[in-house]
Parts: sequence; structure tokens; C-alpha cells
Amino acid sequence: WREVRTPADTERETGAPGGAVPAPALAGADGAFLRAANSTGTAGLYRVGGSAHPGGGLAHAGMSGALAAGLIVEGDDWRGSR
Repeated sequence: WREVRTPADTERETGAPGGAVPAPALAGADGAFLRAANSTGTAGLYRVGGSAHPGGGLAHAGMSGALAAGLIVEGDDWRGSR
């Protein structure tokens, strides 16, 4: 058994333009290409997913969810190193 998937399949099923996961964010150019932080300027509002830190892909979306959960539970000074 095998399943062949193309970017067109991913685009159709997820709505991701071109069916691709975003490219890695690069830290050059004074951080202009980094993903948005999980915390925002609005109290209680957090970013999660492929467009938030740490970036695209299922694993990174899960990590950004874990980071946002840590911010909610531990507060805005939490950095996940505990």
C-alpha cells in the first residue's frame, strides 16, 4: 500500500497556498524575517500556529501551542526553560 501526495493535494485539503509549509524564518535583517512572537500587546491574546513562533509544520505548530499554554499558565515572563 502506498499513497502519493502532491502539493496540490495539500493545498486542496488545508488551504495552504501552493500546498507548502512556510519556509524557515531567518534571524538576519534585524529579525525582520522572524515569525511573530506568541504573546501580543493585548492581554490574554496569544498567537499559535504556522505564522507564529517557532514556525510552520505540525511539530512547530504544536510547539507554539505549548509555548502559548506556558504563557497563559505561568505568565508573560515565562520562557519555557523551567
